[in-house]
Amino acid sequence: SLSVLGASLIIFLSGLYLNIKTPISCFKICYLNNGYVLLNPPSKFLEESVFNLVISLYNDNISMIEFCGKEILPDIMLKVIKYLEEFSKKFNDFCYLIKKDNIIKEKKFINIEVNEINNYLIENILIKNKIINTYKIINKSFKNVNMSKFDKVCLDEVCNFFSDIFIGFDNLYLKVIKKRIYKIKKNIFRELIIKLKARLDGRKYYYIRDLEIESNVLPRSHGSSLFTRGETQALVVTTIGTEKDEQKTDDIEKEDYKKTMLQYNFFQFSVGELKINKSSSRREIGHGALAEKSIYKILEIKNLKNTIRIVSEILESNGSSSMATVCGSSVSIKNSGLKIIRDIVGIAVGAFSDRNEIILLDISGEEDHFGDMDFKFCSTNKGIVSIQMDIKNKGISFNFFKDVIY
Repeated sequence: SLSVLGASLIIFLSGLYLNIKTPISCFKICYLNNGYVLLNPPSKFLEESVFNLVISLYNDNISMIEFCGKEILPDIMLKVIKYLEEFSKKFNDFCYLIKKDNIIKEKKFINIEVNEINNYLIENILIKNKIINTYKIINKSFKNVNMSKFDKVCLDEVCNFFSDIFIGFDNLYLKVIKKRIYKIKKNIFRELIIKLKARLDGRKYYYIRDLEIESNVLPRSHGSSLFTRGETQALVVTTIGTEKDEQKTDDIEKEDYKKTMLQYNFFQFSVGELKINKSSSRREIGHGALAEKSIYKILEIKNLKNTIRIVSEILESNGSSSMATVCGSSVSIKNSGLKIIRDIVGIAVGAFSDRNEIILLDISGEEDHFGDMDFKFCSTNKGIVSIQMDIKNKGISFNFFKDVIY
């Protein structure tokens, strides 16, 4: 949180025109059993707390959340977030006070605008109809193939039409055209979602894709499950070891031993790509950490002597593969004979902000890519276990966040 506060202040004072009118504040919160709330707490309180929360605020809007707790009711978390608005305002006042003593001229970036290309793409009805028809293809593989063909044809068509302008500036204008094509595709996708009041695969806003769960698909493993939600599929395998199999961790604060490990593997063939599998990517580590935190909260670990290793292999992906890992892990652990407190489920929620804010349940890859929010939510029937929220605009209001939670 201190890193975000420092970076926010530096950018705010730099004079760079990044469409940031006010600083972004960030706080780390620890909620204890006795009801006390600790702001930026020492690490020793984190393990004993009821829940931990890292949150960023832009004005009164929420721009980022990382939450992990022991089946927390939404009301408690909402009270803490509302309480933090006061500290966010104090940080903003502090930043404005410093800026008064350090007057810096605003620096603006030079954007290359090609109005003729932009108007041509917008007014070309054939291009618009091709995009709409491609988006309506439900099968992801066929849709990607058709969209790649469309991108190439559209690029060639625009380049030929404006060939006189591009003389001597081929590479420069090529980047501009690709950027404009992407923007047109994004705007059309968002218009279809908002105006049709339905999603391109035929679902309504609050409908989830078809679910299929198979247990003990690998007979020689201790526990396994195959979780499928639409075009997202995760094979989750649980292996039980002895105390000697614990993983030693050595970080900045201390040395420790982990008895519960979850590894998330995202293969490139799951999205129809061909790449060399190297070490774990930043994305794999982050998704695995979120799923591991969620699963750790539902395991009965007080008298646990065994080491547990859970491996999630993503076989197919069209949105929300980390949440498929959480759902598959819950089934896989139970198949291994280990006890869990309660079953846990995970789902990704999206949003499209226009004049009205629209909430989408169980978002696909395209809805995540072109939407304004990726809200990963893990919960039991008793309360919230973990949340990870990323925002692509300037944040969501407190009331909208409340609607998403409930």
